[in-house]
Amino acid sequence: MNFKLNLKQCIALITCLIITISINAQVNSEEKKLDSITLKMFKDVNALDFESIMDMTYPKVFEIASKDMLLPVYKSMFLGNDEYKITIDKNIPAYKISEVFRVDSLQLDYAFVNYKMKMQMEFLNQEFDEDTKDLMKNMMKTQGMSVSFISDNTLDVVMENSMTLFLKDNNTEQQWKMLNYTPDSPMFFQIVPTLVIEKAKEHFQNNMLEESKQKAPKK
Repeated sequence: MNFKLNLKQCIALITCLIITISINAQVNSEEKKLDSITLKMFKDVNALDFESIMDMTYPKVFEIASKDMLLPVYKSMFLGNDEYKITIDKNIPAYKISEVFRVDSLQLDYAFVNYKMKMQMEFLNQEFDEDTKDLMKNMMKTQGMSVSFISDNTLDVVMENSMTLFLKDNNTEQQWKMLNYTPDSPMFFQIVPTLVIEKAKEHFQNNMLEESKQKAPKK
């Protein structure tokens, strides 16, 4: 059976194709931007460039705590303190970026990136016996971390399902900024809209489920 399109139908079809191609181009452009930002995030962490890390941070964070207040926290998080030393794995981890989501009412775009973060922790003032090692392994496992001791005071840590949010709204002047997914932190709930929190929780849990399926022995 043959179908013929009249002029109006041809124009409508072409217009639809142009809009579709345009949308796909915009999506691909945003994906490239997020990929570039993700790589920069890892490189800044490896270089311990705290100023750059803070420049990439979602600005509403600084309405609660100033950059001067947060700088020592960042240094402790990535370097350690008088009690322990942290060494971040310098390799860029495998990562997975989600699609870009939109909340029109807030003029907000957001997305997620999931990755494994590896580090080494060295405790400077104490050593652990075998029972304490087992206890620490079990406790950290409940937090989504796998641990292996390489000595009585040093351990390798893998954060199996780390996640960072990317946010772009009027607070960021429509530029992509980042925020770590920390659902146990009251600050996280003060900063992030409820709709995004719910989507982040769903995405995080789905990613954990997918990871578990991949690790499960095949029948």
